[in-house]
Amino acid sequence: MKRKSNNSPKPPRWANRFLEWYCAPDLLEEVQGDIYEMYRRRVEEEGLKKAQFRFILDVIQFFNYSTIKGNRRISLPRPFLGMYQNYFKTAIRNLLRHKGYSFINISGLAIGLASFILIFLFVKDELSYEHNHLKSERIYRLVVNYYLPNDGGVENMAVTGPPIGEIVKKDFPQVEATVRVRKMDDRMIEREKDQARFYETVHFVDSTVFDVFTLPLIRGNAETALDNPNNVVISEKMALKYFSSTDIIGEMLSFPDDTLLFQVTGVMENLPSNTHLQMDILLSMSKMESLGFYMQNWWSFSTYTFILFQPEADLDNFSSEIKHISGKYIKDQEEGSGYRQEYFIQPIRDIHLHSKLRGEISPNNDIKTVYIFSIIGILILLVACINFMNLSTARSAGRAREVGLRKVVGARRNQLVTQLLGESFIMTFVSMAIAIILVILVLPVINNLTGKEMEAGLLLTPSILTLLLGILFVVGLLSGLYPAIFMSGFRPVDILKGSFSTSAKGNLLRKSLVVFQFATSIALIASTMIVYQQLNFMFNTDLGFTKEQVIILPTHTDRGIGEKFALLKEELEKLPEVSHTSISDNVPGYFMNNNVVRKGWTEEAEWSDMRFLRIDEDFFDLYGVKVIAGRGFEEKYGTDEGEAFLLNESGMKRLGWNNPEEAIGQKLAWQRRQGFVIGIIEDFHFMSVKNPIEPVIYIPSSNHRGFLSVRTSSDDYHRLLQTIEREYEKILPGKAFEYKFLDEDFDRQYKNEERFGQLFIYFTSLAVLIACMGLFGLAALAAMQRTKEISIRKVLGASVRDIVFLLSRNFMILVGVAFIVAVPLTWFTMDNWLEDFAVRIQLGPTSFLLAGILAGVIAMGTISFHILKTARSNPAETLRSE
Repeated sequence: MKRKSNNSPKPPRWANRFLEWYCAPDLLEEVQGDIYEMYRRRVEEEGLKKAQFRFILDVIQFFNYSTIKGNRRISLPRPFLGMYQNYFKTAIRNLLRHKGYSFINISGLAIGLASFILIFLFVKDELSYEHNHLKSERIYRLVVNYYLPNDGGVENMAVTGPPIGEIVKKDFPQVEATVRVRKMDDRMIEREKDQARFYETVHFVDSTVFDVFTLPLIRGNAETALDNPNNVVISEKMALKYFSSTDIIGEMLSFPDDTLLFQVTGVMENLPSNTHLQMDILLSMSKMESLGFYMQNWWSFSTYTFILFQPEADLDNFSSEIKHISGKYIKDQEEGSGYRQEYFIQPIRDIHLHSKLRGEISPNNDIKTVYIFSIIGILILLVACINFMNLSTARSAGRAREVGLRKVVGARRNQLVTQLLGESFIMTFVSMAIAIILVILVLPVINNLTGKEMEAGLLLTPSILTLLLGILFVVGLLSGLYPAIFMSGFRPVDILKGSFSTSAKGNLLRKSLVVFQFATSIALIASTMIVYQQLNFMFNTDLGFTKEQVIILPTHTDRGIGEKFALLKEELEKLPEVSHTSISDNVPGYFMNNNVVRKGWTEEAEWSDMRFLRIDEDFFDLYGVKVIAGRGFEEKYGTDEGEAFLLNESGMKRLGWNNPEEAIGQKLAWQRRQGFVIGIIEDFHFMSVKNPIEPVIYIPSSNHRGFLSVRTSSDDYHRLLQTIEREYEKILPGKAFEYKFLDEDFDRQYKNEERFGQLFIYFTSLAVLIACMGLFGLAALAAMQRTKEISIRKVLGASVRDIVFLLSRNFMILVGVAFIVAVPLTWFTMDNWLEDFAVRIQLGPTSFLLAGILAGVIAMGTISFHILKTARSNPAETLRSE
């Protein structure tokens, strides 16, 4: 199949589309040609990044009144111009005359808009995963359900065996192309010239990778880049890391541990952050055979298989045919082993938010997160709009005379509505301008928190600009329409007689909106408490082992390194700061493989599938794991290495034994090893507490690749690491020294949840702040409107306490109603969120009561200034004007 070359670097697609969207047709061809020519010249002279940035600036600078598509001068009659100029001046004067009211409204709306825009950008980024691939609508991933024998359950795997990719392409005409991807972590790579070396993650791929995925090359030819097994394609950042240049076609990279040498035949653009396929080093899948990997094994679940379907492919028919494809090729193996495979397809766009399979190529997020933040964004915006409506209608009495006089001199209702809506749009426009500035300032913080790469330039894309204009119109209309209609309906005769009062219906609506605001605040406060409690529970729950003060040294996949690490282990044990060391093929927090365990030594023996872990005799002492029956591995028993096994409690139960005493001494077979159960280990969370504890068999092995764990009793980590590095370099000269702290590494499993919690707290705080700003303004107006009433009550003997109770009672009743509304909705939502955790807190009334109390305290704190000020005022000063 012929592939298109991607040699010519393209300018940012969104900027070019923006230019085409706004530019007049008679100017577009000339302008586009000029800035394209400048772009290509800058790529050669200044590099790709600077050229792209300058291209964006050119597009923006060209955006002006004379170049906009369909531009025509619009002339309005002078009376209309004068009328609208008068409306504009009046609106500005009103805003400046009531600075406090304007500040609360504009700042509250600006914060609400900024929060909404930030959440929208976050949600848009989450929903845009894999959209960088031009054919993404036709790309699917093949996944497998791996059924274990003897009703042992099912493994939902993101990886398949290597042969299925070629078989799918051969057997199904509706498949246009397939590509297999195999990920390998921690491969040592060095630049040949000066041996600059690093451990990297590499991906072995079929040469069809450029047919299926959109991976533009800035150097090299996509048609031939991976045709040779000794070719390598690297990303732009890898090129700069190893060679400080992207013009490196023909340069060499070596894999010293495998004595392999690869020639750079392509440099591709850095992949965006919104793809789960983060690939920086591509090697040919045809090289796998020479590295000792058997590529025809259906049971080697190690390969990600992607399918590009024909445009008119019948996916339902394909799904039904592919489901039992293994029965066509390995039926005898399935029937003889008891294992069974079923295949399914996943749209590549669904992987990031909808896939939670074992062996995902990278951590995924959850669609629930998108739903929750979308709701929060909408609620924050609604709360900000409600503030505007409440404050505008509450100020109606203050503007009644102005509206009445305008009606007396001939103003029609539609003119008043136009004027009042104009004020709303002016405030919304100012708020939007401030919000955009806030977004630009805060976006780097959000990126740092979420690990994303969202840019402020996104605000200039046509879709976002359209959204912002839409928000500007809708928010201005929603926020100002009711107050405008409400105030334009005042009767001049009532106003000028002094008998005007706000209607009960208007008061009811305003109170209902306040209830909505505080129901939202209570719901978000309670949810934040629950999220915090769950995260705290996850971080502090008893894992069954001790993860603190453990340093991990990875052995990577280096061949022949096991013996050297065994020697390093002996040397480190001599250090006074080191209490224990242990070698294992995995450490807590890492994925464990699974294999067959037989209850006996014959081929007919009953068997089951469980996780396995190779460890030495010091593993359980180092991690503080309890042996609840029998004994652990001990060096003094020479037979342990060849014929001893340990099981955890779940493994014991998986094999059908009800208590440890029954299991001790039983015969087991694992792979080609036969032995006995010598001990039962207490269950502990080897993986995240999000996952249930699984059955595990432990195999003694003191000489293998994996990890060297070092427990220290010292707090002087800097000095200890220097000492360990010196010993490391003595025994492993030329190897890159790397280390991790187990507690930090283990807690990275909760990174998504931690980010979710932090974002939740930030946006909840903003929602509560906006609600408080509105309540502050309402309290001020309520106190002002009742000043004379309060003065008369004081003259008649009312105390400050009575006045405070009178003014605060109505607000606190509204908070109470909001509490009743918020609790059931919040309970349902958070209980649904907690379902994803194997170990979780139980919802109780405490969080909700605390949220209600906190909301009440916040409300009282917000309104107390105005209440106390009014209650302590001198009645003589207030009543003097009467």
